[in-house]
Amino acid sequence: MICLNSLGKRIAYLRKRSNLTQRQLMNILDFENLSRYENDERKPNIDIIVKLSKHFKISTDWILTGQEHKSYRNFQHKIELDDNEKNFIKLFDQLTEFEKGQIIGRMEQLIEMH
Repeated sequence: MICLNSLGKRIAYLRKRSNLTQRQLMNILDFENLSRYENDERKPNIDIIVKLSKHFKISTDWILTGQEHKSYRNFQHKIELDDNEKNFIKLFDQLTEFEKGQIIGRMEQLIEMH
């Protein structure tokens, strides 16, 4: 049985399950220090957690805690998006974190105006 009781072990598990070397994953996701993360010598910042989550198609909850939150899983299955919402998410995912923040800020301003 695999022991995934730390953030580093979960990251290493995801990488190995995908048959990637540390160098390959660092190149794909554009970051350094993977060895230190996998050995629990250093904690990755939130940007790296998000990149890992998107790349491996796993929740950030699982990467951080080793568990999925039930409410999150149930929430995902109940949402049905229309074509405009799907397109918005597709475009939004292509933005940088800074650009996403700008979009969210503008949306909040628009909502406050109503």
